[in-house]
Amino acid sequence: MTPIYAKAATMASLIDIAESTFRNLVTTGQLPKPVKIGGNSLWKVEAVVEAIDDRGRSPEHDPVRASMEEYFRKEKEKERHKAEAKGKRK
Repeated sequence: MTPIYAKAATMASLIDIAESTFRNLVTTGQLPKPVKIGGNSLWKVEAVVEAIDDRGRSPEHDPVRASMEEYFRKEKEKERHKAEAKGKRK
């Protein structure tokens, strides 16, 4: 299959974020860097989609997901402690 390439504005639109956010994710290494084709900076669509999929699977690269996982871990821990305390009261 022939790879599909797109400019930053198109990529940002495809993944429904601002172009500045897209460029920031590239700068911070969370998304792949572009290649130069005919003087244009273009991103391989498949590589960006793959990076987003990988990002979704690893909490250390997604602070929102990481904080949510930490929150739910703490809530489970609280519930476990409550259950243990309730069991000791009987």
